[in-house]
Amino acid sequence: MLENALKRSTDVSSSFILDLVLNEIATCEVIKDQPHPNIATYSGCVASGGRVTGLCFKRYPETLMAKVNPGHLNKSMLIMSEDRGHPASARLGIAHSDLNPANVMITEDDAPVIIDFDSSSAPGTALDKTKLTYGRFDPGVHVSRESNDIDALEEWRIWLAGSSPDEFQFKT
Repeated sequence: MLENALKRSTDVSSSFILDLVLNEIATCEVIKDQPHPNIATYSGCVASGGRVTGLCFKRYPETLMAKVNPGHLNKSMLIMSEDRGHPASARLGIAHSDLNPANVMITEDDAPVIIDFDSSSAPGTALDKTKLTYGRFDPGVHVSRESNDIDALEEWRIWLAGSSPDEFQFKT
């Protein structure tokens, strides 16, 4: 059975809030007609007295924030914490060290799958005997660490959404 989470607006009387809600409904209707496994499943809206009172989405078990920050710490406290949540590979004591778009496959359902673990190792391991993808890593880093993977993901963000090659952290 599909459980729904209801997103409610407490004050739809203002024009600004009304415009936001109507825009969200319009966007969700497009999403509803073209579902994607990595986009929230929208099932419709609830109306009462001619007004939209809520939007219905599939209920998901956990947010990314809850996964990586189970202690609900603020940004500064989280980064200083030894007990913060980490991606599954970090929980296993492994850093990939060569995250780049060529090392991610896409399933039939358009879900990303990380591959190519020949450069993966425990944080602190020397990277001098590994093969890293040119232009996709910091050449000044010689040791495996979780931050290498985080830096690689930031490089992806720039690659996908950046406006200039000058923004890249790893110059080629």
